[in-house]
Amino acid sequence: MFTNDEFKKWCKELGYSESTTELISRIRESEPSRNVGGGRKNMFGLYPSGKMGKTIQFESHKVELPGLYLKEHDDSVIEMYDQPPAIKISYKSAKEKVVTIYHTPDYFVLYNDRAGWEEWKTEEELLELAKDSPNRYVLINGKWSCPPGEEYAKQFGLHYWVKSSSEINWTLQRNLEFLEDYLFDTKTCVSLKSINKVLSRVRSNPGISLIELLKIDCVEVDDIYYMVARGEIYINIEQELLSEPDFTCVFIDKQTAYAYKTLTTRKNIPLFTDHTIEVAPGNKIIWDKNPWVIANLGEKNISLSSEEGKIIEIGKEQFFNMVSENRIKREENEIIKAIDSTIMTIIAKASEQDLKIANFRYEIILPILEGIPIKDIKEGIKVTQRTIRNWVNDFKQAEQQYGSGYIGLIPKIKDRGNRTPHLPDDMLDFVNMFLDENETVTNQSVKVLYGKFIKVCTNKGLIAPSQKSFGRIIKSRPKYQRILQTQGSRAAYAQEEFYWELDMTTPRHGERAFHIAHIDHTEIDLEMVHSKTGKKLGKAWITILMDAFTRRVLAFFITFDEPSYRSDMMVIRECVRRFNRLPQIIITDNGRDFRSTYFETLFAFYGVTVKRRPPHKARFGSVGERLFGTVMHQLIHNLQGNTKIIKNVRQVTKSVNPKNHAVWTLPNLYELLKEYLYEFYDVNEHTALGESPREAFERSIKISGKRKLRFIPYNDEFKIMTLPVAKRNNGTSLVDLQRGVKVQYFYYYCKNFNKPDVAGTRVPTRFDPWDIGIVYCYVRGQWEKCYSQYYSILKGKTESEISIASQELLAQKQNYARKSGVSAKELANFILKAEKTEEYLKQCIFDEEIDTQLYVINGCSNSSSNEKSEEFYDRNFDIDEDIYFDLDED
Repeated sequence: MFTNDEFKKWCKELGYSESTTELISRIRESEPSRNVGGGRKNMFGLYPSGKMGKTIQFESHKVELPGLYLKEHDDSVIEMYDQPPAIKISYKSAKEKVVTIYHTPDYFVLYNDRAGWEEWKTEEELLELAKDSPNRYVLINGKWSCPPGEEYAKQFGLHYWVKSSSEINWTLQRNLEFLEDYLFDTKTCVSLKSINKVLSRVRSNPGISLIELLKIDCVEVDDIYYMVARGEIYINIEQELLSEPDFTCVFIDKQTAYAYKTLTTRKNIPLFTDHTIEVAPGNKIIWDKNPWVIANLGEKNISLSSEEGKIIEIGKEQFFNMVSENRIKREENEIIKAIDSTIMTIIAKASEQDLKIANFRYEIILPILEGIPIKDIKEGIKVTQRTIRNWVNDFKQAEQQYGSGYIGLIPKIKDRGNRTPHLPDDMLDFVNMFLDENETVTNQSVKVLYGKFIKVCTNKGLIAPSQKSFGRIIKSRPKYQRILQTQGSRAAYAQEEFYWELDMTTPRHGERAFHIAHIDHTEIDLEMVHSKTGKKLGKAWITILMDAFTRRVLAFFITFDEPSYRSDMMVIRECVRRFNRLPQIIITDNGRDFRSTYFETLFAFYGVTVKRRPPHKARFGSVGERLFGTVMHQLIHNLQGNTKIIKNVRQVTKSVNPKNHAVWTLPNLYELLKEYLYEFYDVNEHTALGESPREAFERSIKISGKRKLRFIPYNDEFKIMTLPVAKRNNGTSLVDLQRGVKVQYFYYYCKNFNKPDVAGTRVPTRFDPWDIGIVYCYVRGQWEKCYSQYYSILKGKTESEISIASQELLAQKQNYARKSGVSAKELANFILKAEKTEEYLKQCIFDEEIDTQLYVINGCSNSSSNEKSEEFYDRNFDIDEDIYFDLDED
């Protein structure tokens, strides 16, 4: 990024005016003008840009995100800003009406020699927009442009670019994602010994496959990928995939690769004949999209004649070179193409029974076709001679018409009868219009709808179709649209047309381990009890972090609390505890917990791209949904107290009610799930992989590298980074010399707060939702542990417990018409008496049940709440000190 002086120098070098410089400065200093949303079909999210040092929004992971990858690794791009302030553009609509709108482009980009706005769209979307707004989006020589946007930018000496998805090289995109860790890591050095070994092997074997290179002894896989990323060995990343090492060729440099390709291409040039085109006078060919006729075939040259009568000569070798390069093609005969298409259509429509009958007929007439008289055919076939003659005639007629007599033997029973609709088109349109208006959320029955339709027809003097025909029309209408109108989008989602991705983009489940992972939650179908008292606690929730490529469960967490950032925090901690790294991309649903600043900050710090699924679109997280189904089917539904029977709630009696059979506790279920997910499921063959998740994971790591740049030590610093920030003032708190920092209801103190350069300043603050007695403040370049004035009471209390206690206390005070403020003393004393509060006690029980998990996830060490602090005990806090807290204050 530019410094202020570098930015001014850059503007001066490009000759930008004062107004342009001010405009760009305003864009650079402003926050994104809006938060993006992908709508109901796009996966959107945040990309952690190393170049910008912050996250950049993208609206679609198939359009804007590839553009971000290109800009991130383009040396000519200096800065990029998402969702810049809106610009005002004017253009004429298709009806020649002047339209003026405020438009927010996707990005504003600063290059070495230019700057401007970028708007990204899919090619299909641009084609539709060009029809509706032909003066706004224009296609010129295969490139899209926006004249009104360009006109606005021109007044400032800037640019406006329209980018289409058709411009994206998906092979390059996949390779950039694959190499991203190595491209960003400029500090790691590859040993000279490894470099020499690799270079020696590549020089002696030009075009060696990447998989063979990865097998070199005493050379780490990561070293080879570092050499590729730094250009020390060459792979054409625009055409060959690093994720398919068996088919990827490695060369010493680009020139060697080009020479090798040219040499191998010329080896395959035919000298005299070509198998694709019949080279003979009179045959037609296509050259550069123009038709030509081979006029003469000489010893060294071939003469070609154009439609205008122009004759040229081409050397035979040059001609065959262009054929091998597919620049010259044979002309397709349109009649033959149409006949072939008809034959394939007839065969495709034929059922298995139709083909069986055709084969039977062919066996009977085959002797006749070979010259044997009909009368000599053996008896017992139960077919008359007239029928056999008809079959022979059908065969010969089809042979003459299609070039294949077999087509004439396929029965056409399904084409018999009058299949034209008996209902007039006008009446059919009227019925559909009526249904569009009356198929509503009331979801009336067909009988009621038909009664209303008859009344409408009577009033208009029309003859209504029968109820049977009316019902057929309803069934023939698109089921998705009908359910959408009557039951809503969630119910209709199951009937939505499945999207088949036929063009190569990025694989939906990634290309290696730790490439893409899913975080998702679900409620466990099992009634639970308390581990000590046996009290019924209801059902728990499970949160899972799953690697999409290998289907391996990286981490899980179970709790009685509904999904929140606390559950997310614990699976992230568990993943780093087990593997010392996080995935490159994490896909989440659109829940509120995943949209928190804490969540975005944490992943940006560790370079994780966050993608969010469209709301209520389960197919975008299908691997996670299937895993939940597997866990429930194989494990949970076979445990005592499972709630599978509740699906038929009317049949549930007291004797079979799962609540009366609950025996499982949260600690016991955690141990069982840990063994199932980390051992049983992990080592058994997965049907989608053909191997176990663990085997797929280990094989992928071996081929794609360990990527030590992403190593995250599981230490106190990491644990602090996973803690949520203070909820006000961008995660900072004001330091009071006497009382410390205030977080929610309480003050916290450490000995460094009395330093002159600290007191009165704002410091970054994080709190532990599992121990509200402690917060962490970033003071003098390090994280300091700060203790509450009521530490002895708050020690080990969770954020949820404090929240419930404060709500109870506020409710009591409001009953007495007092001011709705809570003092720290009142809240602390209330917590001591909280045994009388059922909701608070219930939350305490819930939190107590997860102690086993916290012990494991926190590295099998005592929690910070059990550690004593010297400065805390040096500081004298008066339990009777009455410090008043107003909920509306900082």
